[in-house]
Amino acid sequence: MTKTLMTWLIRLGLATLVLVVAVAVWFGIQSSRNVEVAQPYFEQRLPAVLTGDPADLAPILTAPLRDRLESTQGQPLRDLLTRLGPLQSFSQLQYVGGHADIPIETQHFDLLRFSLLGQFRHGRAQLGITLAQPADRDSAPFQIHQFDVQSELAPGGDR
Repeated sequence: MTKTLMTWLIRLGLATLVLVVAVAVWFGIQSSRNVEVAQPYFEQRLPAVLTGDPADLAPILTAPLRDRLESTQGQPLRDLLTRLGPLQSFSQLQYVGGHADIPIETQHFDLLRFSLLGQFRHGRAQLGITLAQPADRDSAPFQIHQFDVQSELAPGGDR
């Protein structure tokens, strides 16, 4: 009886190990694919997003983020970005995770969360940006759905 129990425990342990390795490989493939797709978007759009007027950025922001940035709730973030100054460069993107088929207003999107370190004229900041990709990926470009900034200029961070 003990030998049978030990055999089953070993098999269960091996199956768990195979599952963990498979998930790690799958996440690595997803991460590489998502960074490859998003890198050109960030290179093109990020400087404008960080220094632009939310009203001018309307086409590339989802409605909830646009509404938040245009309200008084977005003022601390706008102030922090002003203190940081223009974006000089940013480190390579890191894919943090995502969610599929999330309803935002009247559409469904896949949300892709990225983290990157931005070097600004007056300091550095850790940026967390969530891109919303339409479920029909060929129909429209990414939109920015969430934006977080952590900086030594605002130790508590602004969202």
